[in-house]
Amino acid sequence: MSSKENFNQAMFEMFGIGKDPNEKKAAENSTNNKDEVKTEMKKEVKPEIKKETAPAAKPAAKTAYPKTILAEGTVFEGNLTSKGDVEIGGQLKGNVVTEGNIVLHSEILGDVKAANLDILSDTLTGNVEVAGKVTLAAGSEIKGNITAQNLVCSGKIIGDMAVEESVCFDELSHVVGNVTAKYITINHGAYIDGKISIKK
Repeated sequence: MSSKENFNQAMFEMFGIGKDPNEKKAAENSTNNKDEVKTEMKKEVKPEIKKETAPAAKPAAKTAYPKTILAEGTVFEGNLTSKGDVEIGGQLKGNVVTEGNIVLHSEILGDVKAANLDILSDTLTGNVEVAGKVTLAAGSEIKGNITAQNLVCSGKIIGDMAVEESVCFDELSHVVGNVTAKYITINHGAYIDGKISIKK
């Protein structure tokens, strides 16, 4: 076999281009076997298919919900449910449930459930369930039980407090109720009438 025939055969076997030298010999030997030889020569060269995996799904970004504001001078009766932050400047008679934070400037008559609660003034009459921190400013008041992660009090609380982590009562605090927490700080001048329990 000449080097040219050798090269042609190699190209045919590797890339499927050109003519197979065996085809020429088979055609010379028998015209009856022509179809069989062509069938053998037409080997399908299938391209290699690379399997690609879909990229991992990114976690959905947390949706930012708009703040709900109950303006000063407004009176609202009924339950308020929100996914975003809530700021209450008017009077509300009903429960408030939100995944966001609540800032209170006015009176609420109802239970509250939120991520965090800041009472800047006035009174909340109802139970409080907060995943994070409850803060009472001087002059504010809660009449009800409190469940929270942390509590900072400069106001008045009438009710029991079940706090997971820390409680801080400053000198303006006035508390009537039982307190349970891991860490409790009581500043000079704070008034507490109730049982104090330290969690382990």
